[in-house]
Amino acid sequence: MGHARSHGVEQSNDSAAFPHTAISHPPHSPESIPDTGSYEIRFPDGRESVYFYWDDNPGRRSITMKLSSEEAERQAKDLARTEQDKLDI
Repeated sequence: MGHARSHGVEQSNDSAAFPHTAISHPPHSPESIPDTGSYEIRFPDGRESVYFYWDDNPGRRSITMKLSSEEAERQAKDLARTEQDKLDI
């Protein structure tokens, strides 16, 4: 249903699996804070975006309670799949 925009350093070709979901991975992390980023799920119906923030520094992540990049990406994809499934019904 929505566009999933990921901010990080990996590349993905998941947009073919989700025709209404565009997943890209441009860097979206403050340069002063390495190993951090976010994944954004955008919805074409005007709902507010959902963000999954991640931090791959284990010490900092334990303090900020953020997800790892792998877990944030998994959760973002799960939400995108769920929203896509709603459109396919």
